[in-house]
Amino acid sequence: MIELELIPNHVAFICDGNGRWAERRGLPRSFGHKKGAEVVKNLIRQCSDLGIKHLTLYLFSTENWTRSDAEVQYLIQSFSKFLQESRNIWTKQNIRVNHIGIFDKLPDELAEEINKTSNETARCKGLNLNLALNYGGRKAVVQATNAIIADIENKQLKPEEIKEDLISHYMNGKLDIPNPDIIIRTSGEKRLSNFLLWESKDSQMFFPDVLFPDFKEEHLSKIIDDWRN
Repeated sequence: MIELELIPNHVAFICDGNGRWAERRGLPRSFGHKKGAEVVKNLIRQCSDLGIKHLTLYLFSTENWTRSDAEVQYLIQSFSKFLQESRNIWTKQNIRVNHIGIFDKLPDELAEEINKTSNETARCKGLNLNLALNYGGRKAVVQATNAIIADIENKQLKPEEIKEDLISHYMNGKLDIPNPDIIIRTSGEKRLSNFLLWESKDSQMFFPDVLFPDFKEEHLSKIIDDWRN
């Protein structure tokens, strides 16, 4: 049992290993993504129940477009369906949904579902669920830099005001998401893969040797316990 006063404020996940999970069982990669979606639902519920304020899920990177057309199409359709099926539940559970990726290249249907979900959950005060869809850490830094330049040109900002805290404010569309206490990458791979590059400077990183579809509640409880100690 985790004591509520000793829980992390922000947990971030690199959800890695869906495809390999399916391939090791002789199944199409789509079966791994479907199983991974079930794990995502359980993670959201567990983090909400624990009172964690921020959960960020790295679901689709700016580099994932290089996967096969069939797999990309499946993922895009799955994300849209997942949002359609979940947003009423999230609203009832007081979960606010944010998108921290970029909309470039995202199909209109998915972009519409993202915006609808964000708007319908905007007043929720519980868990902040940050979905990193079409996300890249370097792209996020470039976007923040361009936004700062634009505000300087519009005389809304002075160059001498640029400091680390201000850059952090401009990251991810000025959502002011706190830096993650914990970053977890499943599958045993020990790299960030362009995830939260600016925000991860003080994060504790955990690399459990388990593929994402096999990640269970006890894995997260063990990681939080290790973090506390």
